[in-house]
Amino acid sequence: MDARAREWFVSLLQEDVGREDLLAWGEWLEADESHRAAYERVEAAWALMQSAEVEAPTAEELALDRYSVSLSVGRWRKAQRGALRLISPVAAALGAVLLLAVAGGLWSDARIHPSQQFKTQRAEHMEAQLADGSHVRLGAMTTLKVAFEGHRRTVGLNAGEALFQVAHDRQRPFVVHTPLGEFTAVGTAFDVNIESRAVTLTVTEGIVSVAPDPNLDAVREDPAARSAIQIHAGQRLRMERDGARLILAMSDDPGGAAWTSGRLEYRNASLRSVIDDVNRYATTPIVMADADLANLQYTGTVQLQAADTWVLGLPVAFPLTVELSNDGQFVLRRKTPASVPIMRSSWSATPGPQAPGPQAWLPAIQGRGRSSRG
Repeated sequence: MDARAREWFVSLLQEDVGREDLLAWGEWLEADESHRAAYERVEAAWALMQSAEVEAPTAEELALDRYSVSLSVGRWRKAQRGALRLISPVAAALGAVLLLAVAGGLWSDARIHPSQQFKTQRAEHMEAQLADGSHVRLGAMTTLKVAFEGHRRTVGLNAGEALFQVAHDRQRPFVVHTPLGEFTAVGTAFDVNIESRAVTLTVTEGIVSVAPDPNLDAVREDPAARSAIQIHAGQRLRMERDGARLILAMSDDPGGAAWTSGRLEYRNASLRSVIDDVNRYATTPIVMADADLANLQYTGTVQLQAADTWVLGLPVAFPLTVELSNDGQFVLRRKTPASVPIMRSSWSATPGPQAPGPQAWLPAIQGRGRSSRG
């Protein structure tokens, strides 16, 4: 509001201001009493500066780009052994208003738009409006830290998943920092999913620039990996760390973030990445006792409302067994010829509806799936 008041004041000083401009200004003043109060504050600042004598660099100095804004004009000129120069009160006042606009904008970012932090719990979603007008939707077990600076909008996402709809501002890029790199957009929509060893970016609108983290061993060793990658709408990029290697895999994904509609969809995803996601929604954690199970390929849909019992259907499609351990975890083990799926009696004794057998979940495993990750 204060920024808008400054814009009105400066525009009304112009010689070509017209009747339509004046009418629009009047309507803005009448729309809210706070608008008029903001405009009067700008007028008061102008009045106070009418008789001020303000130093300023000359046109010649500006043209030569010799003036250092890190110092006051007086101190800079003294260092340059130059003479002080006074400008007219009107020019000084206009300069003060413009300075007020610039400084006011920076102050607005630091004070009116302070750092924000959002956090969701297991199986919880959240929607939030950021200070710049951008909208973000957080998936389960997600932590998001937002810090807006003068020329940059920065977001930290180290765990979970978030769908961003970025307010357009070409002068201030919107940058999302992740464990494997940063994603930069001006005004677009994209989803970021953080797994234990991977980060997946899905772009639904516009273009997002991807820069791998230069501190990663794989990036330091391979100069070609430092180049930014442009991901367009309908594309998905998966960045996975495998020891010292950084694996990048791009594919088409026209559907966007299915999790916002109550389901997780996958196509040829590693079982590890699927379980990473499901564990953010299931109250009973899922762990893999055998590491080679992690690379099994999964295609299908997980309904979020069935996240607690989805794991019981895995033995139907994969050579593994499911145990409910004494410490309350579902443990996946590689299936041997003598092994059978195990569900302890403690599960069936749990109050509430009985969990269906593995066959009941067969459609969810074998159904058509389109991945928003993996």
